[in-house]
Amino acid sequence: MLLPLLCLALLVALAIVIWGVRHDVRAAAPAAYMLLAQAAWVVCWIGETLAGDVGTKLRWDGVAWIPTVLAMAGSLAVAETQAARPRRERVGTIALLAITGPSALWSLFESWRGARPDAHLERIGPFSSLIYSFTWIESAVALFLLLVVASSAGYVLLSAMRRPPGHRAEVVLLAVGLIGPYFLQDVAFVVDARWLGQRDLAPLAFALFAPLTAIALLRGRTVELMLVARDQVVEELSDAVLVVDSQNRLIDMNVQARTLLGTSGASVGRPLADFPNVAPLMSAIDQGPGATRQVSAGSRQLDVHVSSLRGSEGRDAKVVVLHDVTALRDANAALSAARDELEQRVRERTAEVFDRERLLSAVFDNSVQYMGLLDRDGHVLTSNRAALALVGCTADEVVGQPFWETPWWRHDPAQAEQIREGVRQAAGGEPFRMLATHADDKGALREVDFSLSPVRDAEGHVRWLTAEGRDLTRLRRGEREREELQQQVMHLQRLESIGRLAGSVAHDFNNYLTAIMGNAALVREGLPNGSPDAEALDGVLHAARSAAQVTRQLLAIGRRQSAGAGPVDIVASLDRLHALFGRLLGTDIQLDTRGAPDTGLAAIDPGPLEQVLVNLAINARDAMPDGGVLTIASDSVVLDELEARARAISPGRYVRITVSDTGQGITDEVRARIFEPFFTTKPAGKGTGLGLAIVYSVLRGAGGHVEVQSAQGTGARFVLLLPSASQTGVAPRTSAPAMRALGTGRVLVVDDREEVRRFVERGLADRGFELRSASGAREAFDVLASGWRPDLLLCDVRMPVTSGPAFVKALRERGDRVPVLYMSGQHDGNMGLAPNDTVLAKPFTIDALVSAIDRVRVGSAQCG
Repeated sequence: MLLPLLCLALLVALAIVIWGVRHDVRAAAPAAYMLLAQAAWVVCWIGETLAGDVGTKLRWDGVAWIPTVLAMAGSLAVAETQAARPRRERVGTIALLAITGPSALWSLFESWRGARPDAHLERIGPFSSLIYSFTWIESAVALFLLLVVASSAGYVLLSAMRRPPGHRAEVVLLAVGLIGPYFLQDVAFVVDARWLGQRDLAPLAFALFAPLTAIALLRGRTVELMLVARDQVVEELSDAVLVVDSQNRLIDMNVQARTLLGTSGASVGRPLADFPNVAPLMSAIDQGPGATRQVSAGSRQLDVHVSSLRGSEGRDAKVVVLHDVTALRDANAALSAARDELEQRVRERTAEVFDRERLLSAVFDNSVQYMGLLDRDGHVLTSNRAALALVGCTADEVVGQPFWETPWWRHDPAQAEQIREGVRQAAGGEPFRMLATHADDKGALREVDFSLSPVRDAEGHVRWLTAEGRDLTRLRRGEREREELQQQVMHLQRLESIGRLAGSVAHDFNNYLTAIMGNAALVREGLPNGSPDAEALDGVLHAARSAAQVTRQLLAIGRRQSAGAGPVDIVASLDRLHALFGRLLGTDIQLDTRGAPDTGLAAIDPGPLEQVLVNLAINARDAMPDGGVLTIASDSVVLDELEARARAISPGRYVRITVSDTGQGITDEVRARIFEPFFTTKPAGKGTGLGLAIVYSVLRGAGGHVEVQSAQGTGARFVLLLPSASQTGVAPRTSAPAMRALGTGRVLVVDDREEVRRFVERGLADRGFELRSASGAREAFDVLASGWRPDLLLCDVRMPVTSGPAFVKALRERGDRVPVLYMSGQHDGNMGLAPNDTVLAKPFTIDALVSAIDRVRVGSAQCG
């Protein structure tokens, strides 16, 4: 059923087109009505075909008589328009409707009331067909209508014979369009041809021949020919037309001329000079036939064209055509003004475009980002200064070259291939991005966030590719520095936790060791060398000293002991330690020390420095069980702000000590934890895991830095950075004056631990000192209040209720200036002590105590 619907749509569309495009043609209206009647016929045909019973089909068949009569009457109306003098009344069409209209209505009535006893359905094809016998009236009407259509087509053909040969084809085409559908249906009826099961081929026939009618009316020339009188053409001209005789008397004129002269047709015969509006034109008219002249008449501008005209009696006349060009003059003036304004705007716009282009070019060229423009094939069109400076080349060296073959990518064929694929991807409309490395003009690799983006034209096609790169080198370096700082902070936090633990244990532990070592040493003094008891006590003292060393290591890890301010001569220290390292390393390991002349002094005390170097030397020895080379070199280096910030130290000059070996190397996993306390790769009993942790803590405590560079199987290299003494302003130490014993004296011992007091009392008593002891500040004040005056106060730093420094401060507030020697098992530099206070670290021996007492008394005597 799709084809009949398409036929219906075609008929309606052609009717609309004919009326809309050619409604000024005489045959257009009847042709449009004819096609619409045929469309109505097709509607009835579709309704009848789709109906499923006889009654419904009969009703649709009865309704179809109305458009049948109207369609054939439309054919007659079209034929009537082809007469040489067509009548407006359409007499033939009206007569046809008057004759056949009642018959069509009668057939409609008969079909609706079902007065067709022989009507039945016959199914051939997809739809059933209605079969019944026409009455004699219906047969007569059908034959009459067919004869009318045939006569109409014949009349149109006869009118074609009266026209010139070149104008006949369109008329013949129109005649075929009129008779063709009905002739085709009659032939099909005779041969019993069917379409969709129907004997009536109306939709197909109309659809085949309606385009012929439309072509004849839309493109034909003969159907547009209208017998229009010459005077009507002249009357409707927009120009004023005057006909004057040789004496310039008015003979004839059209409507426009009458309007120009301000008169009516009664002015024929008057001289033109009598009309004021024509007076300015007389000079141009008097010049006779010739070229068109332009004359101003008041506010109007007229083109005057004069041509000669010879009358039937031989008299000459002139035809004057006046064409009003006032509007054209005004339009030209407005156009000229608009042109001038447009030219000015174009100049301004061009200047704006140039300014914008210069601005964009400046932004492009001065951008710190790497930028460039490529064509779709990846050839370089342009590049900004930053990108060219990166690789140290000029624009001439890269313009026109494939992007992946330019200096930006020559250092890495793999990246060049990625760029080639990226160009293909971006040319296909999909952006491309990668993290790239570029070799700058100095050969250093820089990390760049690189992208290729398609640029489309107005039609949406990719025309160019923009290449952009953002240098991430400093950002990446900052990220790495931040990660390293985070690791250092975490490491320091772990050390701090261990330091708190060590500090909480060290005080009590050192007090115990003081009593153990001191009493053992006192007993040992009374025993002969080589005796079993002496050897046993020697073992006790050795164990106690080892325990004291472990305590000092724990305190050093927690930064509970300062590395001191130095200064120390690094080159001299390396020379002094060379023999010690030789014995420590053995004969299988070669020692090579190299001190640069500009090494200078480091702001660190010799003791912590030696401990650091010994720990590193022991680690290197253990890493080279089959022998090797240990190199210790020193020089100086200046760190800028960026390099110093990466190591969490201050910028400036540093002494650099490099300790490198040819051992087994360190894996990445071990290197990540190498400075953690108690972390060791050595077998059980071979190491405590504190050596490198102490190295780290000492360096950080001195304001320096340590870093390790190694890989499995390539040896290890430790780089120590110590603040230069010239940077910190620490002056070299001068030798202290020789100590001298002042004999015995009075000593007040203040300590909360009884075992320490007893050891000190016994030891000093043996050395000839007079002693009093107190367990705290209150008891000490009681001793002093009794009138007993000591020569020296030996006081513990950390005590319950009142600390040693607080007790001494109270004494000073009372005016007591007795010399003070502090002792402490946990000296971390943050105990409220004055800068010049002397502290004796626990554990200690009586000899060390006596020496410290002498130093304090000597110092006090010099100050006094």
